[in-house]
Amino acid sequence: MFILYRVLTVIALLVPQSISGQLSLEARGEYLVKRVAMCVQCHSPRDSQGALLEDKLFLGAAIPVQAESRDWAIRAPRIARLPGWTDTEFIRFLQTGKRPDGSFPQRPMPPFRMNQADAVAIAAFLKSVKTSE
Repeated sequence: MFILYRVLTVIALLVPQSISGQLSLEARGEYLVKRVAMCVQCHSPRDSQGALLEDKLFLGAAIPVQAESRDWAIRAPRIARLPGWTDTEFIRFLQTGKRPDGSFPQRPMPPFRMNQADAVAIAAFLKSVKTSE
């Protein structure tokens, strides 16, 4: 338990904060999708060297890891601006791991069980992502 406390303390110190000391909702969501849940790793395309294409983050991409089974997804969908999702549906998805129709996404998508605050922050950030499309 002590180790978990120490890890969480270090993470809290590394979270970017605004001038007022409060993390904005979108900034919190950005931190979560890029540094904690790691959504950016599967939902963003890469160049030939494997680096993320910064101008195409969250536009969907081929899964960058080798399949472990036949039910493994080969492509992660676009999540920039949350096409096809209402805010409520997406927040519930992050909290339950289930799509609105009750189905589960293919692996390697983890069955997240996020708290309300984290799910709302992630939805706010992804809705705000500016794309060139």
